[in-house]
Amino acid sequence: MDPQLERQVETIRNLVDSYMAIINKSIRDLIPKTLMHLMINSVSDTWQRYCTVV
Repeated sequence: MDPQLERQVETIRNLVDSYMAIINKSIRDLIPKTLMHLMINSVSDTWQRYCTVV
């Protein structure tokens, strides 16, 4: 294979690996935040319903 083409392929491979690492880190960061958001909203809705009934 052409050396220039090999370098281009390696560069693209490195860019894709870097992009995937960023996406992976973002997802790992968002999961706990999303779970906490859902839990807080659920508790808030439950308390609101409880307070309007009482």
